[in-house]
Amino acid sequence: MGRSVMEGNVAPASEVPPTHRFWQTGEAFLYVSPPIAPGAILGVAVMIYILAVFVPPLALLLNGQLFAAIFNIMLIVPCLFFGLIFHVLLLVPSAHAIIAIYHARENRKHREIVEAIREHGPPPGWRG
Repeated sequence: MGRSVMEGNVAPASEVPPTHRFWQTGEAFLYVSPPIAPGAILGVAVMIYILAVFVPPLALLLNGQLFAAIFNIMLIVPCLFFGLIFHVLLLVPSAHAIIAIYHARENRKHREIVEAIREHGPPPGWRG
């Protein structure tokens, strides 16, 4: 498909996948892959999950979930005590934070999509 972007990746339009973004440069197209998380700065979406693994209450607070953070702190206390015997319990607060953050982000995406449909109408070709 041509050379890498650093070498000046210019490919004919027929070789470029339709899901990529295009910039026309003379007789060919320059393409760049779509971002991992649309609408987010690369790595920010991943960073909150890394924080959720190591410091679950802080990750929940930064995600705007005050009551989930308080519940997570209350969950840490017995998990630390009983985790000395059953080591798997040490993972429970982190798992709670990851699931809560994922759920909140999916709810936000859903609200944005619903609001866009209300504002602009359904997409072309939508059958309802």
